[in-house]
Amino acid sequence: MSLSSKLLSLATLLVLATLSLADSAPETLSTEGLWKRYRAELFEFLRAGDADALPGLQLVTTPFPAEWDENPQILQDLVTRIPRWGASWSMSEKDFRVAYEDFLTNIKLPAQPKKDFSQLERIEDQLFELEMKMGMQMQSCMQKYQQHQIMYSKYMDAGKPKTFDQYKQVFCASLSRAEQAIVDKRGELLVAQVALRDEFYDARAALGKFAVTPESERTFNAYGSLRRFAESAQAGNVNGFEVKITSKTKSETRSTTTQSMSFGFDGSAFFQVPVSASLQMGKEEMKFKTSTSDFQLLFGAKGYMVIPVFPSRNWYSPEVVKKYANGPFRQNKKYFFNVAKKSFPQSAIMPLVVRNLFVVVGPRVEMYVSRDDAEELQKKKTFGLSFSVAGISFDFNKGSELHRTDETNKLSKITIIGDSNTPQLMAVESQILPNM
Repeated sequence: MSLSSKLLSLATLLVLATLSLADSAPETLSTEGLWKRYRAELFEFLRAGDADALPGLQLVTTPFPAEWDENPQILQDLVTRIPRWGASWSMSEKDFRVAYEDFLTNIKLPAQPKKDFSQLERIEDQLFELEMKMGMQMQSCMQKYQQHQIMYSKYMDAGKPKTFDQYKQVFCASLSRAEQAIVDKRGELLVAQVALRDEFYDARAALGKFAVTPESERTFNAYGSLRRFAESAQAGNVNGFEVKITSKTKSETRSTTTQSMSFGFDGSAFFQVPVSASLQMGKEEMKFKTSTSDFQLLFGAKGYMVIPVFPSRNWYSPEVVKKYANGPFRQNKKYFFNVAKKSFPQSAIMPLVVRNLFVVVGPRVEMYVSRDDAEELQKKKTFGLSFSVAGISFDFNKGSELHRTDETNKLSKITIIGDSNTPQLMAVESQILPNM
């Protein structure tokens, strides 16, 4: 073999050895990797296998106790703020009610057209005459009924009519016909009123409804008692859940419709622990040394509940939002956007409105980590009162527990059990306007 061939072979061996060492070096799991894997599994569970369901689903990355049973204003503050676009949920400074009012007032309406109201007036006069005639017949029938009761009271239990409605059907047929005529005439009046509506009647009506509703009553409705939910979870009467993250868990989003939500998590730490005993209020991200091939995490809860929320109908009209999504507007503003876009348009005023809140109680985390990481976690527990995992708080001052079991000579199992009395917000699902 020539000298050049020997040198080439030696260089090849060195490259292969370098690649082999690089492949054998343990890869640790980053915060972003944990978030992506957790999000993929949690979304798969919440969407019940339908990859296109809940396109506006966002994770809560900062602990948020669900305590609005005691203080309803917490809920109103949460849902009236328009969520920012992204994979994680956060409230913007924009108030949905203000944006909705701006939308209504910006609709360009034509002048009220001149129309012939003579037919409408004739129908209203006919209806008034029918109501007057019916009133007289009603008075006459009630007098007969009273005489009937006095004169034939002893026969009332022998198959005779007992109630006024029963008596009216038998002895006052003309009254029943008059009542039906009024129903028919009111229907005719409604048809005439609809025919006289101008094209933008709905927008005027919606703006009027918003204007007459006091600010304190421009609220969102929510269904579900958090107290009963926590009690039912402790009794084992609600559904729990578990999601598992291993080295085989894929991190990509399982829906093509939500790729525009697949942004980073704003630097949020997946696992936050106390900094030190002297800085109990401080938190830092837990940097795991465990390799991705060894790391396993099981996240679950005793119970979870979906709480539907929506703007009250006394001030909000979703039909008007959809009908006038494309204007015409007095000023050129962008209220909505195409869901297929990959980035959030800064000019959009109200693309999202909160629709569902996902709440959990009794959270539980099981992790397989290296012994070094397990010891570090035990030390951190003594420093402060709480950890947070995937945006859920584990407060050791309120009954949370941490247990360690050494499984092998290099791996330990860490189990963290949260308190079962305080529900916490886990995810928020928003409606993407102007879709209904």
